[in-house]
Amino acid sequence: MARLLLLIAIALSATPAAAQPGRWSQHRDEGLHLRILRDYTLPAGETSSDPVVVLGGTATIDGTASGDVVVIGGTLRLGPTAIVRGDAVAIASAARIDPAAQVFGELDHVSIVGPNLEALWSDLSRGGWWAVAAFGATLLRLGLIFIVSALLTLVTPGWILGFGDRAAATWTSALIGVLTQLLFVPGLIVLTVTLAASVIGIPLLAGLPLLVGVCGLLWAAGFAGTAVRLGRHLRGRRDATHAFGDLLAGFAAISTLTVAAHLVTLGPAWMHGFGFALGSAGLFVEYLAWTIGLGAAVAATLGGRRASPPFRGRMPVPATSI
Repeated sequence: MARLLLLIAIALSATPAAAQPGRWSQHRDEGLHLRILRDYTLPAGETSSDPVVVLGGTATIDGTASGDVVVIGGTLRLGPTAIVRGDAVAIASAARIDPAAQVFGELDHVSIVGPNLEALWSDLSRGGWWAVAAFGATLLRLGLIFIVSALLTLVTPGWILGFGDRAAATWTSALIGVLTQLLFVPGLIVLTVTLAASVIGIPLLAGLPLLVGVCGLLWAAGFAGTAVRLGRHLRGRRDATHAFGDLLAGFAAISTLTVAAHLVTLGPAWMHGFGFALGSAGLFVEYLAWTIGLGAAVAATLGGRRASPPFRGRMPVPATSI
């Protein structure tokens, strides 16, 4: 056991050198064969006088290994012609040992229920990195949206709550949002051509990027108002005293399907169809929230603040003196 711990310590201390580009598959430290996330093969008829340590890969021994063979988080394979004069150890790994293989030292196999590093690395190398990268990009996108929405809610709560009140008229806001999306680009093109055609309008062209930025900020504020309104509805309260908490609840409800879809996509291949369906539903929910938010922002900007509902209680009767 002491010798095993020493081998693992040597392997970990050699990791930085082995991780250099171009040396993963050919690294050989003095007195040690080390493979990190790569396989090691000792063909039949060949002899290795040094210990073999494989991290996250497969060690295939068909020849003679004079030292120990240690595999961590991978697969240990001993063929019918394999001879291991030291110990053969597989930790958190699969062990496939032919009955004809000869192990003169101890044969230890410690199985841990959990992810197999070799299988995970193999899946990622076959294209799984795209799923991981897409998941990371989605988390980054949602994180930026939440930061902007949170800042707007904390700095201008009245503005956001006003958009949220407008978003309560769901179908009207959605219709206005769709029309705005359809007319924005053509309207921007017409405005650009009109300004460029006039001498007075040419200097104003420099302000078009600022106009687009203001429109984007208005759209983000409308989305934040929609999330706050949804969170308030989920909370089951009519008061607007917890705008930030309502934003958290509403934003989580809007983005849950999208995040769940990426998590499913990281799973087995047979779940990818379900992940695609979840992702499509998540994108639709996000699009609906953004569209309603845009319509609410446009309606509130062009139509002013929404009028408060009329008072329907009983008016107090003034006292009369006798």
